[in-house]
Amino acid sequence: MEMVKLLVFVLLLFSLNCQLTMGEEVTESTTFCTTISGDRHKPLGTEDNAAINELLGCSKMISSEKCAPNPTNSITCDCNLEKVCRVTEIRFSYRSFEGELPKAIGKLKNLTKLVLYGNKFLGKISGSYANLTNLKHLDLKDNSLEGPIPHFLGDMKLEFLDLSDNLFSGSIPLHLGSLVNLTSLDLSNNLLSAKIPSVVENFKSLVTL
Repeated sequence: MEMVKLLVFVLLLFSLNCQLTMGEEVTESTTFCTTISGDRHKPLGTEDNAAINELLGCSKMISSEKCAPNPTNSITCDCNLEKVCRVTEIRFSYRSFEGELPKAIGKLKNLTKLVLYGNKFLGKISGSYANLTNLKHLDLKDNSLEGPIPHFLGDMKLEFLDLSDNLFSGSIPLHLGSLVNLTSLDLSNNLLSAKIPSVVENFKSLVTL
């Protein structure tokens, strides 16, 4: 009888462990991805999963309605880059997100497009975003972001930059002159100094200012 009880206990432990493991797989699946290129059976990278969870404020409640992108929003994932899928594009506009921009987004080194306009983000752009060196499209317009425009934006591969309708102050960073592939730039309706630096002459590809 004791052996039977012990066997039942072991089986219960094994079952519980399987459930926990399955739960971990769900929290790192590609549930968040609305567009996937490559092997969709690969899991989402840990950093990518954490960043999206922080952005949506849903922790691990992936089944929650709050965590499901609506038709106007999207998350693009590329499963061809590594053994896991990586987030390459984020578009969440008019979702009434509040607080500071998620620092964890700065860990998405494969991110090429970040669109978060029309929300209620405030504070400064986190220094962690300096890691987004592959970013080509950054749209943070119509929030309540403040402070100086980070000079590290000039180290990115930006082709599109819209920081309009915020509370940015100070002067336009000279380092933005390094964005030689920039085609669209909008810094209007902020608290920036009126003087436009001569670095704009470096924007040979600029179509919209």
